[in-house]
Amino acid sequence: MLVALDASHGGKDPGAVGKNGLKESHVNLAVSNKARDAFKKAGIDVLMLRPDDVFVAISKRVEIANRAKADYLVSVHCNAVKDRAAHGTETFRYDRKDIPLANSLQLNLIKQLARRDRGVKQGQFLIIRAAKMPAALVELAFISNIEEEKLLGDPKFQQLAAKAIVDGVMKVSN
Repeated sequence: MLVALDASHGGKDPGAVGKNGLKESHVNLAVSNKARDAFKKAGIDVLMLRPDDVFVAISKRVEIANRAKADYLVSVHCNAVKDRAAHGTETFRYDRKDIPLANSLQLNLIKQLARRDRGVKQGQFLIIRAAKMPAALVELAFISNIEEEKLLGDPKFQQLAAKAIVDGVMKVSN
């Protein structure tokens, strides 16, 4: 099995930035690296679509995953909105092929992170729309929420998020 992990944003694109300065791109990469290590420990091959803090266009990232014929693609994000009270975890999928993966990821993220369950939603994001394999985009928590920004910056929380991603993929692949 080959899992493509997309640590979204990076380089010149920090993604959302929390009130205390935490950059989404840094959280996404930290969680993705932890998930990579856990997948490898379980004997699962991983393709990192953004291996370090560099900018890689979304179209290029999904093209790499498609060319490698990855079995699953997980894009890691932190949510952000103007309403600083917004909180929780949600997962996006594009079409029917993505439903089992998205549901499994969301279930495991809620179990591990103990955040508000915002559910699985249909989304038009290029990274999941153009993927030829089952793909999902996870929004771990809201970096725009002070409490969740603190959690997102905590290595223990990041490890729990990584475990949830690994468990979510493993459960759907069996």
